[in-house]
Amino acid sequence: MKIGTRAFSTLEVSSLRMFFGGILALPFLAMIIRKYEWKVIFWMFVSAMLGSAIPSLFYAYSASRMDSNLNGVINSLTPLFTLIVGIIWLKYKTNLISLIGIFIGFFGVLILFTQKSTTYTQAQYAVFPLIATMMYGVNMNIVKIKLSHLPSRDILLGVFGILGCIYLPIVLYLGVFENVDLHKSSYTFWISDADTISQRMKSIEAMLLLGLIGSLVASFIFYMLLKRTNALFASTNTYLIPLMSIFWGHLDGESISWIHFASLLIILLGVYLVSVRK
Repeated sequence: MKIGTRAFSTLEVSSLRMFFGGILALPFLAMIIRKYEWKVIFWMFVSAMLGSAIPSLFYAYSASRMDSNLNGVINSLTPLFTLIVGIIWLKYKTNLISLIGIFIGFFGVLILFTQKSTTYTQAQYAVFPLIATMMYGVNMNIVKIKLSHLPSRDILLGVFGILGCIYLPIVLYLGVFENVDLHKSSYTFWISDADTISQRMKSIEAMLLLGLIGSLVASFIFYMLLKRTNALFASTNTYLIPLMSIFWGHLDGESISWIHFASLLIILLGVYLVSVRK
């Protein structure tokens, strides 16, 4: 997202990500609609909005205005919101060990957060990924309760087929593929380029990778995990997001210290304790 914002606006970055994530599933949407009743399609639409479309817009907006590591830290609050939503809305039953695991993992995230100097200006925009994280928490429970009885493949094709249907006309309307030169594509798309056309192509490459790997493939793995566990445990994968953010930040010139590895052990301990309940 950070690379995408070098050449595109917030709406364009979000639209490109969802377009690339949904365009492969779009041809199968008609099959999914014929296969399931409209109540199921409705929950697929809700999941598409709360789990991908709206959060991607909020994260794209904040990515251009605040540190990417802080974005990752806030995203790791997803298990807490998943638990809160499950307790309030679905009367979710948990145990003390799971709760301890959640807060141990969150403590590891806080250690990471203290290592980053965050300005007041950046903190103002933290509300956007925070709202997005709340939506993730709601979506986790929706998929588990309303859609987990379906094959993971069908959930993926339905949710992302809807996204493809929505974002295909948006991308065409925005004209994001105008002034694109395929000859200027590069394997080093993360390196900034002063040439406008070259940077535009690099940003498209970044969104292609994010849409296919970070959205489509990752969601399919998540749906399979959710069918085999519960919403709370499936959401704990977000504890690893700050570590990946730090890794990519290191490639972008930021330093990594021993405290990050200590935080990793604490985070993994929290994930393990949450999994013990199964």
